[in-house]
Amino acid sequence: MIIKYSAEEFNVLEDSQVGHKKDDCLVATVEKVNWDTTILVKELAKKLGISHKGVGYAGLKDKRSRSIQKMSFYGVERDRLEELRLNDVSIIDIGRGDRINIGDLNGNGFKIVVRGLKGDINAISRELSLRIDELNGWHGFINYFGYQRFGLQRPVTADVGKLLVKKDYEGAALAYIGKVYPDDPMGAARQEFLDDMDFKRAYENFPVGLRYERAMLFSLAHEGSDFKGCFKALPERLLNLFVHGYQSKLFNEIVRRRTEKIPPNVAEMGDNIVSERFGRKATALVNKANITRVEKMVEKSVSVSAPLIGSRTILPKSTMGSISKDVMAEEGVTFDDFKNKEVRAFESSGTQREILARFSDLDHRLGQDDIFNGIKCDISFYLKKGQYATELLRQLFGEEALPYRDRII
Repeated sequence: MIIKYSAEEFNVLEDSQVGHKKDDCLVATVEKVNWDTTILVKELAKKLGISHKGVGYAGLKDKRSRSIQKMSFYGVERDRLEELRLNDVSIIDIGRGDRINIGDLNGNGFKIVVRGLKGDINAISRELSLRIDELNGWHGFINYFGYQRFGLQRPVTADVGKLLVKKDYEGAALAYIGKVYPDDPMGAARQEFLDDMDFKRAYENFPVGLRYERAMLFSLAHEGSDFKGCFKALPERLLNLFVHGYQSKLFNEIVRRRTEKIPPNVAEMGDNIVSERFGRKATALVNKANITRVEKMVEKSVSVSAPLIGSRTILPKSTMGSISKDVMAEEGVTFDDFKNKEVRAFESSGTQREILARFSDLDHRLGQDDIFNGIKCDISFYLKKGQYATELLRQLFGEEALPYRDRII
């Protein structure tokens, strides 16, 4: 199925948290169409004459979308912000508040047009209704990380992450720069690099659009860096994503195997559960004393959790723990592998993540898709932060929701 045929067919309304302890920033509602959040922040800062660090926001939004979110602006006069003009950007509801930081949001509301559904509209309607009933019975959907976490045309993030966890810096660098995937339009150039290992020539031949690969190649060819050192040419936020991507892959596999055996809304003795209290997440162990209470709480806000494996992970004494051990053994990784005193960006102590994602306000309408000669669905819903709209769509319709430009026809 197809999403994002146009940016206007993927609408995101951020549910932000704005504090008022200092009120030292201007806070405004920013609507953007087809803008990458980080690029927009830099452009806004440039036009306002401030550092990009003076622009605060709660969450990154898909570029190919129409998104509405709160942003904060430090050290800016109101009239300067009111007069700012950018194509496909609107700034309204200007007031005052505290700086907005990453994570200062409750969730996001989505309005999406899904296209390219195949089959009879009545059959699709019946299957969709059955699936919605099943998810409602679970009180949510399975909280997998979506393909955005790994890459779509070139899902290299988790592969590099595993090599970094194992301290194979050469393998990790060569994988990031050169590993070839079937749908990668730059596959030939990457293969040529792997064949001759000529860093300088690859730097000159790789297009400027591959800026991170070229930064690593420049470091290797002209700065005398080794394979570990060339990763310093990348921004820290990208370095963090590699190990997180591998942890996400392990999480998805652990949850997949566990939900094949036990429904996601069922807690076992020895499981860990996650609940939210006063805006913070708390964990607890399921035992004889609380299991009856936990079973009732799962219907509302509590979820069994699975580990995002790290150096300090303690596996539960339950089916979840046994599966986690099996997955780690098959992958050949240990908890200590996630320690890295040399490169802090490549280490992680681990955490827990709910295996159930909650959704609310789900509404949908099916109709004829005149563009792709099939069925389309206008669908809307609300998700808490950290949950993937594409995953809910996949579990509702039974196939990946692929952006139009990335879809293989």
